[in-house]
Amino acid sequence: MKLVEENGEFFIFLPNAGTNYITRYDFGNSLNNTPTVVNLNGDALLGTFASGMDLVKEGNKWYGFVTTYANQLIRLEFDSIKQINPIITNLNITSLANPNSIRVFEGYGFIPNNQTAEIIRLDFNGSYANIPSIIAPSINTGLFNNFSFDISFDCSSGKYIGYTSSLFSGGIISKVDFGNSLTNTPVFTNVLTALGFPLGLQLVEEKITGIFFLLLEILLITIKLEKVLT
Repeated sequence: MKLVEENGEFFIFLPNAGTNYITRYDFGNSLNNTPTVVNLNGDALLGTFASGMDLVKEGNKWYGFVTTYANQLIRLEFDSIKQINPIITNLNITSLANPNSIRVFEGYGFIPNNQTAEIIRLDFNGSYANIPSIIAPSINTGLFNNFSFDISFDCSSGKYIGYTSSLFSGGIISKVDFGNSLTNTPVFTNVLTALGFPLGLQLVEEKITGIFFLLLEILLITIKLEKVLT
């Protein structure tokens, strides 16, 4: 699921594991509104267990990236956020093994694998319109059943800091320290263990204080961790 804002309007995009289309929820000018539900045009490429999605704006276009359990990365190219018939392309990325999600950030992509102990890292080579290249070697998490990943830049330390969740060994959250470059080999630190089933994970910045919080979805429970980048 991906929440975005465009011209004061809020939208949530949701990949559907059992169908071949993406669903968009249009909230208008407030997330308190009851959304209008819009199903985008379907495509066979999205018909094999779409597992995760991220969305990013570049210039006047929006680019959506969807992972599937057919070990594919699918790109959706939108001329506007409300377009229902985006251009859909299979990017033919190798090394995917039941990917659960994707995060795109500052020209790079991060895809946690479920069936291998790694995160596949992509370089879009200056534009999300390009076919990305795989940065080798992949990021070794030391854990199987990797599920979610999020990342941000910590201005206080000058580092890129990420967090990842794994269902391995009872559920683990790891901090991923890239230092001053997203191409560095990161340092992993397990910060929470025995969580059960940590599924969704998201870094959220509080605009007033600049403090980052980590939101975790564990089954139907949401947990908030404060000051995770400091």
